[in-house]
Amino acid sequence: MQPLEYWLIAQMTMEVGLIVLVVFFLMRLRSWRRHLAGGQEINPDLAANLQKLAQDLSLLEKKRQAMEEAVEQLNLKVARVQKNLLDSGPQRQKSCLPEAAWESGVSLRAQVEALDRQGLSPEDIAKRLRLNLAEVKVALDLCRVRPS
Repeated sequence: MQPLEYWLIAQMTMEVGLIVLVVFFLMRLRSWRRHLAGGQEINPDLAANLQKLAQDLSLLEKKRQAMEEAVEQLNLKVARVQKNLLDSGPQRQKSCLPEAAWESGVSLRAQVEALDRQGLSPEDIAKRLRLNLAEVKVALDLCRVRPS
């Protein structure tokens, strides 16, 4: 055969292949269209899930609004407390720290002894009573030396 005939056969083969591809894709598009047209009916499970999600969304919205109201009320209370603190002045403000050991009225030795009997270390006793570690050690030594 001549080279021109080979080219003609190759071109015809490619045109037939192209026609086959076009027909295949047209059939695919037709099946997709049928599927989509038949799928317009909503699946009952999907409808139930959508309804549940809508209810959950409305419940979350209500809870969010309640939280915003609670935060607003807390902000108002904080503002009132701050205003009261500013109005009362620094002389009336009390410290948030626990009172020192000597301010409680109970003797220092009794407090150190009680905490020592509870099994606290001297360092922990010093921190709790806001004392120097040396003072706690002296108090513990006096408790041990004291006649029973």
